[in-house]
Amino acid sequence: MYDFKTKFPPNTDVRQAHIICAGTILNGKEFYRVNLQDAILCNAQLRKIKFAYANLKGANLKGAILKGANLKYAQLKNANLSYANLNDVSLYRASLVNVNLQGVILQNANLSFADLRGANLENAKLNDANLADIIYNNKTVFPDGIDLSNAHFSSKDPDDSSNNFTLVKLVKSPLLEALERIEFKGDFYPGLTRKEIDEITKDLPFSFPEELYELYQWLA
Repeated sequence: MYDFKTKFPPNTDVRQAHIICAGTILNGKEFYRVNLQDAILCNAQLRKIKFAYANLKGANLKGAILKGANLKYAQLKNANLSYANLNDVSLYRASLVNVNLQGVILQNANLSFADLRGANLENAKLNDANLADIIYNNKTVFPDGIDLSNAHFSSKDPDDSSNNFTLVKLVKSPLLEALERIEFKGDFYPGLTRKEIDEITKDLPFSFPEELYELYQWLA
């Protein structure tokens, strides 16, 4: 077991360890791209925390307070967010596959382009939430009265990795949509692969932004 004061050597994998969350207060902290898979953060105070691109698969965030948090592009597959307070949270393009969102408060939250296949939103409060272009399937449970006219129904199995390419192409980022609207003249070199970009940027002292990955992979 460990807590957030524990110091590990670089690149330590703590996925099989258990984090102690009793009384955890991390309001306003920055944890971009952090790996907290299967972490126990129930009832934690995480107001305005920055979890963008984080791996929170299988994490227990039941009853946590995440008001104003940044969870864009976060991986939350199989996580428990039941009865959590997610007011004003950004879940833009987050993976919420099979997530327990029962009784969650998502007022004024941004869920645009989020993947909600298999998610359970029974009794969730979604007043003024942005649900534009969300992805859902026949296992997704929504509260009554939700407008899905701007959502995307998917019959694809979220556990089938062969579907990833189709989904990425179906739900394009604003950057790629803008690039495809521009009429470029002349030929371009093929885009880089993600592996090539990782190799080129591995020594940078910061995390390479996801938007730049998309730009340099364009036409790949």
